Amino acid sequence: MRTFVNGLLLALGVLMGGCGDRHNIAHSAKLDGIDLQVEIYPSPPTPGYNEFKVSLKKSGDWRPVDNVIVEMGVRKGPQDPVVAWSMGMQDGLLGIYRRAVEIPSSGHWEAVIRVRKGEMEQQATFPLDVAP
Repeated sequence: MRTFVNGLLLALGVLMGGCGDRHNIAHSAKLDGIDLQVEIYPSPPTPGYNEFKVSLKKSGDWRPVDNVIVEMGVRKGPQDPVVAWSMGMQDGLLGIYRRAVEIPSSGHWEAVIRVRKGEMEQQATFPLDVAP
């Protein structure tokens, strides 16, 4: 019986290990009082629309940050303007914001995430290598 249970647990572990997208692009940053994480699907990103999922948690206690404006976009480099800002859609009160963001072409890009609430505005950037 013990061998059966061990075998069952091993099989379950192997099956669960195959669940989910382990290769998604994930970046994180610390803003003033906010821990930000970005996941991008598909991975690697491709030209056209890619899903940006932004998670915001309060630094130190991991409570979700909601009722903020989250904008997402891409640009070629730090000196270039953002191609087009897209406002994230809040996913419940979980501190998660999603949006499809268009990446015009393959190559090296920079993802830009802007968080605004009242007069407060913070921004984080992450490198993106877009597959052809």
